[in-house]
Amino acid sequence: MYIQFMNFLNSASHLLDLGHRQDGVLTHESPSIEPVDEKTSIELKETNELAILEREFGELIKGKRIEIDLRRLLDLIPRDRRKADAYKGLKSKLSTIGVELTITSRHHNNNFNRNEDQQKKED
Repeated sequence: MYIQFMNFLNSASHLLDLGHRQDGVLTHESPSIEPVDEKTSIELKETNELAILEREFGELIKGKRIEIDLRRLLDLIPRDRRKADAYKGLKSKLSTIGVELTITSRHHNNNFNRNEDQQKKED
């Protein structure tokens, strides 16, 4: 039984990828990993962002309009720069497929409402 077990281990050792012994030290050869170029990285990022929006708002079809608050968008798709203009690339990508993304900001809406109230008082 022991001999059969040892034969099994020897025949399956290539499947286990146990590495190689050099001077009593077990070494492991890492598979070669090709670096991802910047263009591929950007395409993957855009694909992931579109998938997030599709999961949240349904199929992204031509003519669809998405209006979302900046805070909500930052929760879904974080950016280092926490401004609406940080999503220019995403808006551009969506426009190529016919989807309009409108990002609202409570801060700007409040300013707009204040200006509107001041105009009403002046009239």
